[in-house]
Amino acid sequence: MTVAEMKLERDLEYFRTKSAELDERENQIQQIKAVFDHREQMLDDIYHEP
Repeated sequence: MTVAEMKLERDLEYFRTKSAELDERENQIQQIKAVFDHREQMLDDIYHEP
């Protein structure tokens, strides 16, 4: 394996790791959004009763 190939392998592994981290962050963001949407709906139900 040449030095260039080794560098490409290292870069590919770095990007895979970063991609996994971003996927995890996206999942966390979606969970937080779901919590806030639920709380917003609860508040709407409480304060906007007919």
